[in-house]
Amino acid sequence: MLACNKNEIAIEAPAEAGLVHFTATIPAPGNSPATRTSYTEDAGTIHVVWKAGDEIALCHNSTKDVITLTASDINANGSVTISASITASDGEDVTVVYPAAQVSSVSGATPITSAPNYQAQDGTLDYIAANLDMRQGTGKIAVSGDKASFQSGITMDDSKLAVWKLSLTDGSAALDATQVTLSKGDCTIATATGTAKSVYYMALPPQLLTAYGGDFTIAATVGSYTYIYSRSSLTLEAGKYYQSTVTMTEMPGHLLSVSAVGEIVGTDGKAYDLADKDNLPSGITAAGVVAYKSGTNGLVISLNAFATTSNWTNANSNAASYTPAVSGRTWKLPSMDEWKNMLSGNDTDGWSSSSLNAAILAAGGTALGADSQYWTSTQKGEYPIYYYVDFTNNTGTFYSKMGSGDAYARACIAF
Repeated sequence: MLACNKNEIAIEAPAEAGLVHFTATIPAPGNSPATRTSYTEDAGTIHVVWKAGDEIALCHNSTKDVITLTASDINANGSVTISASITASDGEDVTVVYPAAQVSSVSGATPITSAPNYQAQDGTLDYIAANLDMRQGTGKIAVSGDKASFQSGITMDDSKLAVWKLSLTDGSAALDATQVTLSKGDCTIATATGTAKSVYYMALPPQLLTAYGGDFTIAATVGSYTYIYSRSSLTLEAGKYYQSTVTMTEMPGHLLSVSAVGEIVGTDGKAYDLADKDNLPSGITAAGVVAYKSGTNGLVISLNAFATTSNWTNANSNAASYTPAVSGRTWKLPSMDEWKNMLSGNDTDGWSSSSLNAAILAAGGTALGADSQYWTSTQKGEYPIYYYVDFTNNTGTFYSKMGSGDAYARACIAF
């Protein structure tokens, strides 16, 4: 139920042998007020009605009695009539809760509910009604013989949520997003994930809008790209419905799966065009460059090597702890085959480092040494003997030696 006015519950009490039985008529929930934000679009309401299958809980005497509505329970005027056989005593406290599924247990007449997860929405009104918008009313039960009523009418709480309908566009066409997130500063307030669509409904508790510092940002995932919209302030009221057409701007950066050889890889795990090298998002730095691509998979080479040579064990450890770290990815020492792919992926003429070096330098990194050796992670035989690539005049040749020897370490990421 969304944006309801307070409703009185009237009680009738037909007799039923052996049980206390009551019938409660709950009025139809009202439509939400028309208060809205100052976004582009500002029209519309959410119509709230009872439907068959809705579950209402009566919480009393540490018991949860669940009443499931049927079509015949819904009256012509929009109200709903519920009835239940319960065990109760005169003067007993009771709490009425909708939806019943949100009540995990009952202590006396107090429902124990799980904290709502505003970051697991699916962008639909049905999800909000069933999982987030809980209503409660409290009172006492009056019992006379086998009949029961409430001692006085019960008033159900108004919604504690604002519901926001977001229509996403880039200014010329709708954006079909698979995820929409509202953040304030570094704190995520709400997230909705669904099938690709341009309209998302999000439930927001207004108190969270003032709990953190910073600007508000709406981010939408559209295919492999991210679109954003930001504003300095946002005011939403509980129990209100808002509609906004949000014109969003495409952010630089895309998934590694659709990257190309030579593109920069940032600490956020996304690939960026070289033209964006000096225009990466705030807080993001360049960490590597795409060195090889095959379908949606590939390899990223670190922008820099370690300054000194070391034995294989230290080189392997250093590569694994290379910084800066890349979100969602793991650095490692390249295998011999990975070295070959990174070299041939940038040069069709054997294993020359010239083209790979050009890509590294263009991304702002340090080139491979013209006459230097670099460890691979590939072991030869049963002994601590490992392959390395030896560049002579920028041409790579693979040899092996004891792991106690020295060579440089260059980290890579496989995706």
